[in-house]
Amino acid sequence: MKRVISAAKKRVRPSAREQRSKSAIARYALDLVSQETSGVAKIRGVELGGSFAKGTWLAGADIDIFVVFETSVSEKELATVSKKLGFAAMADHAPYVRYASHPYVEATIRGTKVNIVPCYGVKSGAWKSAADRSRFHTTFMQKSLTPSMRDEVRVLKKLLQTNGLYGAELAREAFSGYSCEVLIHTYKTLAKAMRAIASARRGLVVGRSSAKPETGVAIMDPIDPTRNLSTAVSVQNMGRMIMLCSAFAARPTISMILVRPRPRPDPDILASTVAVRFVASPRPPETIWGQSKSAAMALAARLASGGFGVVRHGAHVSDSMQVTLGFVLESLTAPRWSVGMGPEYYDSANALEFAKKNVPRAPLVWVGADSRLHALRRRRYGRASDLLSDALQQSLKRSGIPAGLHRDIRAGFRIRAGIRASDAAITGALSDLVSTDPRTVGFSR
Repeated sequence: MKRVISAAKKRVRPSAREQRSKSAIARYALDLVSQETSGVAKIRGVELGGSFAKGTWLAGADIDIFVVFETSVSEKELATVSKKLGFAAMADHAPYVRYASHPYVEATIRGTKVNIVPCYGVKSGAWKSAADRSRFHTTFMQKSLTPSMRDEVRVLKKLLQTNGLYGAELAREAFSGYSCEVLIHTYKTLAKAMRAIASARRGLVVGRSSAKPETGVAIMDPIDPTRNLSTAVSVQNMGRMIMLCSAFAARPTISMILVRPRPRPDPDILASTVAVRFVASPRPPETIWGQSKSAAMALAARLASGGFGVVRHGAHVSDSMQVTLGFVLESLTAPRWSVGMGPEYYDSANALEFAKKNVPRAPLVWVGADSRLHALRRRRYGRASDLLSDALQQSLKRSGIPAGLHRDIRAGFRIRAGIRASDAAITGALSDLVSTDPRTVGFSR
């Protein structure tokens, strides 16, 4: 494993030319923001942060610039002033607003995204906004990581990036760059970190915790022992991480770090998949992703109650705000009949009530060998697409779909039952849902 990791370090470490270019862009951007904020009341200063400042960045990484406000500034004023200053500083680079815990300005300078993030100049532990910790993270990792450890962080980031497990966005629910740094800081080497994760048991705590963690594996923030970084990681992605580390520990190859797996959905799985697609109006990414996942969950529940066995469900949102809700079903059609189970005949009051409700409308009611009453009922929907169409048109308010999506759905949606492998747009959006990723289920060649 050490030999493979050593070889990967050379491949993922930015070249001298890349480092010079990124440093020049960082200085230029920092100067622009410094000039714009100079002399502005209640701003303590500006500083570089993120992976670039910590020396753990990969090629293509963003540059983060923090604008530090005095703690007396309200959140509303912080957002308003930082946006105004960010747009002024990046006026020549087509700035626009992005959203995290609060809005920030982003622009692109010579191919590098520059994020201008407001935060408060608080003391450690006295956090007012989510971004406040970031400055302390930068200082901590600058002091704690050796050059070799920084390269190990890069390899871990690349491994997770290649295998779809990297990114702190709500859309991904995966591992942040900081969590990678914490793992290497704690275990000192990537090999030790991967062996520890590969052999993880429920209750593993990485680092020091001041309270009992609520996740199966906890990665604790070294500057805030109350903060569990794993709460941002889905249960599925934590499992995929453990299985990936197991596969790598068993048979480490550099291709696992550098080469993305090619999803190969089974045609029979695609043929049993139904998808709902619509375009969402512009909104913060974390909002639309959260709404889309909730919508997929609500529709999956309706499909299941309608007699369609739901194998998997999920949501995808493209950069152009195209929402795809996908459902892998046991079958696109449901049996004509379902059996409703009633109380035992010994429970006479409830048994009579069951009979009263079902005999007039059910084609068949009987006493079963299990001592319970049963009623045969005709299913309302024989096809999954009909159920979804009704839920999205006639029953939208009662569908469980977040109200924030109703207008978008009413503006138009499409249902595709039975997907073809040649339909690249849908198979691409649903690749995680309909494909096996061997590495993240513990298989390596």
